[in-house]
Amino acid sequence: MQRENETKYILIYFGAIFCFALGGAFVRYSVLLPCSTGFYRMLLTVLILLPVVWRELRHTNRRDVRNLLLGGLLFGLNIWLWNYSLVATTQANANLLANLHVFVTAPVSCLVYHEKLRGHFFLGIGIALLGLVMLILGKADPQPGYFIGDAAAFITALVYGGYLMTTYVARDRCSTACTLFLSALGSLFVLFPVMLLSEGFSFPARWDAIWPLLVIVAIGQFGGIGLVSYCLGSIQVSLGSTLSLTQPAIGALLGLVLFGEKLSWMELLAILIISCGVYLAQRRPAVEKKALGDMRHE
Repeated sequence: MQRENETKYILIYFGAIFCFALGGAFVRYSVLLPCSTGFYRMLLTVLILLPVVWRELRHTNRRDVRNLLLGGLLFGLNIWLWNYSLVATTQANANLLANLHVFVTAPVSCLVYHEKLRGHFFLGIGIALLGLVMLILGKADPQPGYFIGDAAAFITALVYGGYLMTTYVARDRCSTACTLFLSALGSLFVLFPVMLLSEGFSFPARWDAIWPLLVIVAIGQFGGIGLVSYCLGSIQVSLGSTLSLTQPAIGALLGLVLFGEKLSWMELLAILIISCGVYLAQRRPAVEKKALGDMRHE
C-alpha cells in the first residue's frame, strides 16, 4: 500500500511538472510585461481562493501562516524572474535552468529535515545533470541575448528551492487551497512594487490581455503549484526536485511545437538521458520516506 501511494503522488507530481511547462509557454502569449503578468496571475489566484479558505484561515497556526507568507515572498521573486526568462530565452533553456533547485533542496533537506540520500539518488542526479548540460550546450539556434534570460532562470531555481523548503513543513498541516492562497498573497508584496518600479502600472482591459492570464492561472497556478502543494505533504522534497528535472525536456518539446524552436540531435539525446536519470533516481527508495500514515487527502 505504501508503494502504491508513493507511485500515485509521483504521477501527480509529473502532472504538475507538465502544467508548469505548459503554463509557462503561455506567458509568451501575454501582451503584458513579465512582472505584470505574474502580478495579475497571483491576484486572480487570491481572489478565486479567498471564499474557499476563509474559514480555514481563522484556525490556521500563526507560525504556518508566517512560513507560507514568507514562502510567498520567495515565490513572487521566482515568478518575476521565471516570466522574464520565458520571454528572454528559449523554452528549453528557461525550463532547464529554472529546475536546478535540486542543488538547494537536496543538501538543505539533509541538514534541516535529516533526509538520508542513498547511492541511487546521487547516480540518477548525476546522469540527469549530464543530460541538462548537453541540452543547454546543444542548442540548435543560440542567440547572444539569451544570456540574461539564462541567468534569470538560474536565479529562479535558487529562489524556488527556498520556497519549497520554507513551505515544506507547513504543508503537513494546511490544505492545498490554503497553502496556495497564502503563497500567492505573500507573492503580491514582491510583485506589486517590482511591477511599479520596473514596468509601470498596467491593467488587462482587453480580451487579448485577459485570456492568457486565465490560462496561466488555470494551468500554471492551480494545475502546477496546486498539484505540487498537494504532493509536498506526501513525498520528500528532494525527490520532488529530482522529478522536476524532466521539465526541461517537456519545455523543449513545447518550444518546438508552439514556437518552432528547433531541437538538435544533442538536445534529443539529452532529453533521453534526463529521463533515464530521473527514472533511476526514483526507481528504488533513493530517499528514506517519512511515515505516510498522516498523509492528507483533500
